[in-house]
Amino acid sequence: MKISLLGHGFIAKAHANAYLVSPRFFQLSEEPELSVVYGRDLGSLKAFAKKFGFKTYTTDLTEAISMGEVIDNCLPNHMHAAPTISALNNGKHVLLEKPMAMNAQEAREIVEASKKAGDDVKGMLAFNYRFLPAVALAKELIEEGRLGKVHEYRAAYLHESLTRPSARATWRQSKELSGTGALGDLGSHAIDMALYLLGAIKGVMGKTYTVKQELPSRDGTMVPQEVDDAFVALLSFTSGAYGVVEASKVSPGMKNFFRFEAHGSKGSLAFNLERPNELNFFTFDDEQKVSGFRTIIATDPSHPYGGIWWPPGHVLGWEHSIDIEIGHFLDCVANNKPIYPGATLEDGLLNQKIIDDISLSSEKGQWVTL
Repeated sequence: MKISLLGHGFIAKAHANAYLVSPRFFQLSEEPELSVVYGRDLGSLKAFAKKFGFKTYTTDLTEAISMGEVIDNCLPNHMHAAPTISALNNGKHVLLEKPMAMNAQEAREIVEASKKAGDDVKGMLAFNYRFLPAVALAKELIEEGRLGKVHEYRAAYLHESLTRPSARATWRQSKELSGTGALGDLGSHAIDMALYLLGAIKGVMGKTYTVKQELPSRDGTMVPQEVDDAFVALLSFTSGAYGVVEASKVSPGMKNFFRFEAHGSKGSLAFNLERPNELNFFTFDDEQKVSGFRTIIATDPSHPYGGIWWPPGHVLGWEHSIDIEIGHFLDCVANNKPIYPGATLEDGLLNQKIIDDISLSSEKGQWVTL
């Protein structure tokens, strides 16, 4: 299975590593072959290709797409739609990084291209946190009814990245290249988790903020920040549940803090990405004298994806969410399996609609119905 990786930055590095790791832990009927990596900086591109064992590298995007059976798009946001649509139009399977596109219109065009390509051509959004065992366990507990009827979801994704003295302007500060800031970069994860755990969202009300009005570039000149660096939003679910989501890149001390909670008539659960093996769970079914939140270490063979890695208690890290995600996607491609529990392209479109509508709500100061 020939892999064409588009991009060679941070997240592409994690994906490249996963293509090397996943065949060692997952029973794949066809192993991935790192055929080509695409980038624009030839020097760092060559070093990346050598480090991860790609057969070749190229600065020609069309050539990169033509050389792969699976196209893994880790490019900046403004380069999500066109290469992905081109790949789908040529019958290539696509793994696409989040957010899906610059806006819902682009995301809709990707979905239309996928529909034309047919069910045998796989497309998946790279919402990797779905594949952490503790998160998958949270989904199981909700589906089993252990929380009763879930009425509340809360999520916060907080970074200090733009408050660090070393912070420098990148493409992420450009509206033309990024579309949104914290809302699309971090908020898309919180929104996807809401959709994964509680289902469809019918309305939103949100407010975006830009705290850091400008950032220094690498040469020291000040660059205006054209996108948000924080947001907060209310969600209304079709199930009748409500939710609150927020994200920020201006929260000093927060390295990669993503916490979500779900509360129901019989119990609650909570997860913190900085403790990725743990799921906190409370149920009224316990006797009163021992009632309280328990911490489940989700490394047992009975847990989702259990038994693939190490013995119980030998914990996993952030990178394993990518390893499991890639292993799952390759299995779907090789054996024509459904993408779920991965995020489908339709899930990505809904996510993008919600991002757009939070931005619209912030402009209008009112609820927006999807």
